[in-house]
Amino acid sequence: LHFEMRVTARDGSKLQKQLFSGKGRTPREFANLLPANSYFAFASASDPMLGAETLDDSLSTLKDALKLDQAAYDALLADLKQVAKLQDGNSAMALYPDGQAALGAMAVAGATDGEAALKLTKRVLGTIFAKLIENEMAGNKDAGKDGGPDLAAVKQAVTEMKLQPMVDKFGPLAAEKGVTITLNTSKDGDATCDTIDFKFDYAKLEAGSDEPMVKAVLGDKSALALCTTKTKLSIGAGPSALENAKRAVLGKAAGLGDAPVYKAASAKQPNASWQMYLNPGAAMTAFAALMPNMPKISGDKAVVAGCQTRKVSLGCQLELPVDMLVEVKNAAGPMMAPDAPGEAPNGDAPAAPNAPVGGGDEVLGK
Repeated sequence: LHFEMRVTARDGSKLQKQLFSGKGRTPREFANLLPANSYFAFASASDPMLGAETLDDSLSTLKDALKLDQAAYDALLADLKQVAKLQDGNSAMALYPDGQAALGAMAVAGATDGEAALKLTKRVLGTIFAKLIENEMAGNKDAGKDGGPDLAAVKQAVTEMKLQPMVDKFGPLAAEKGVTITLNTSKDGDATCDTIDFKFDYAKLEAGSDEPMVKAVLGDKSALALCTTKTKLSIGAGPSALENAKRAVLGKAAGLGDAPVYKAASAKQPNASWQMYLNPGAAMTAFAALMPNMPKISGDKAVVAGCQTRKVSLGCQLELPVDMLVEVKNAAGPMMAPDAPGEAPNGDAPAAPNAPVGGGDEVLGK
């Protein structure tokens, strides 16, 4: 099934600039930095300057949410705009099975100066988290509760974005509860990576009946990794977080772009400036241990959605393989509704509709 919509904006308007921000761009290179076994992926390519211009509107609620005074908000907004200006407009993220764990994740973004962008990003995160802790301490004080020295120590650590003091303080308690936490910094060529490693002792975690579910999602160990080079930043989560994040910032392909199912699905929208990919069969297989009663379908078909710039509009498409929908229906059996009127008999896929007539609004290739 093919669904398409087009959006046309007035010439010279802010909306038109936003709609055409991906003109002449595709995220194929960044999509190929994602793991080949990803069951969900999103990749986009756009003009980074337009993102910086719209921050005032998109972050207007942040001031009230964080209870920031005008000076603090202006400083935070200036940092966020500078981070946006340091991006090159390319980004991608994915979810995938990672060893024993059903859920691994990573994201990668291009930058004109990755190291400067990382430094600013840490400052932004430190400001936000410190303010959240400050608000919590103020709320405790108003309620007559003692926030204690722990929150003050955490606030200082996050303000400076120094995690080791927090691990030194809370690590022994976490280990008693079954989670061993260690911090590492490593370099490989141009890449610098900061990693938080987690090792789980399920005998101490006392997960009870939830242990199989937690273990299926996290595995016996996991990690968070943040890597940077001059041209890229990447964050990873899962047992292979460091390997995946480091490979991405070094620009080494991880294979999603060449994976047969992704390649076939994304080829339907070759000039898309952003694209979303979902392989339900692969996701169901990854979470089979977590949900053994879930219907199983093959992983050779995928849903893909994307937007591409046309001559006078932005066209967005959604592709749903009919044979995949039939397979889901058959696997689910009586849980699914009866055949809808007009559905093809015997589960045969109806012929795909003709592509919409361009009418002078042809796709603008790269």
